[in-house]
Amino acid sequence: MRYTIIAMLAALALAGCSDQTPVAQTPPASTTSTVVTHHTAGELATALGMGTVTVWTAATDENQLLGRPGGYTSAATVTDKRLPCPDKADPGTDCGATVEVFPTDDEAVRRSEYIQSILGGGGILGTEYHYFAATALLRVTGQLTPDQAKVYAEKFQTAASR
Repeated sequence: MRYTIIAMLAALALAGCSDQTPVAQTPPASTTSTVVTHHTAGELATALGMGTVTVWTAATDENQLLGRPGGYTSAATVTDKRLPCPDKADPGTDCGATVEVFPTDDEAVRRSEYIQSILGGGGILGTEYHYFAATALLRVTGQLTPDQAKVYAEKFQTAASR
C-alpha cells in the first residue's frame, strides 16, 4: 500500500513538471470511410517543405508496423531544422513530424488514439499534435508551439488535397 501511494505521488509530481504544449487533435469528419489517400507518406512529408525527409522501409521501421496487418502502408519523418535531433541517422517524431498513411481512416484514428493513450496527455513522454487527411495521420512534436504546429497542419491539408 505504501509503495502504491509513493508511486502515485511520483506520477503526479512528474505530470505537474511538464512544460510541453497540449495536444491538438483534429479527427476526420467521418471515421467510417475506406477511401485510400493517393499519396505516400514520403510524398506528403516532402510536400510539407519543413525539413529533411526520411522515408521508412520495413527494415527501418522501429514500430514494425509498415506493411503489416493493422499497420501503415507508408511512413516518413520530417527532421525540422529548428529542433535538436539527437539521432539524425534514425529520426523520430520528436525531431519534427511523422506522416503515416493507412489503408483506412479508421486505422489512422486508432493509431492516433493508441499513441495518445501512451503519452497520457504529456508529462515525461512528451506530447504530439495529431492531424488527419483521409487515411493519413500527421504527428507533430509537442516541442513546437501551437502556431508552428498549425503551419504543419495547413501544409499537410494542402498536400493531401492535391
